[in-house]
Amino acid sequence: ELGYTVGTVYTSLTGAVSHAPEHKSAGTIQLIALGSLLRSRGYTAWDFGMFMAYKGALGAEQISRADWLQLQRESRAATPPSLSCPPSCARALIDGRAVLEIPAVAMDGAGVP
Repeated sequence: ELGYTVGTVYTSLTGAVSHAPEHKSAGTIQLIALGSLLRSRGYTAWDFGMFMAYKGALGAEQISRADWLQLQRESRAATPPSLSCPPSCARALIDGRAVLEIPAVAMDGAGVP
């Protein structure tokens, strides 16, 4: 996972994917673990980028450009929570936590939030 923070909003730039049948859920597991970490650290929103069906299935919502800009204005002054954590497996991050308990947003197909 590569991403960046603006205040308390985390933006994903990449994610895991595997086309091998025996690893087909690897990307979903990575997202669930990341969502659990972000929530535990105090992030208020997770920007998933352009909306896609699998993102919606994980709980992402499309928001208007006005709402997106307001979210950025409200969160950018806050100090980004630390993402530092000791090495751990995804299972340790996931146990007892649901993915996307922080608001996750995605842009519409035109690239407009």
